[in-house]
Amino acid sequence: MRYVEVEVSGKTYEVKETLKRLGLIWDSRKKVWKGMVNENALHKLTELANKYQIELTYEDDEDD
Repeated sequence: MRYVEVEVSGKTYEVKETLKRLGLIWDSRKKVWKGMVNENALHKLTELANKYQIELTYEDDEDD
């Protein structure tokens, strides 16, 4: 299974419990949630980003 490093920022208060359940941790220095997630969690994070005022950034290191 492929894992992706993600950062989530913006108005995350409403979804912070979901972010925790997905394995993300709060980085108080950068003011972002971050962590390594699998493809299923990435899909859920994308849905959250579309529904709430949050920004999802990630690097896809998949080798082609």
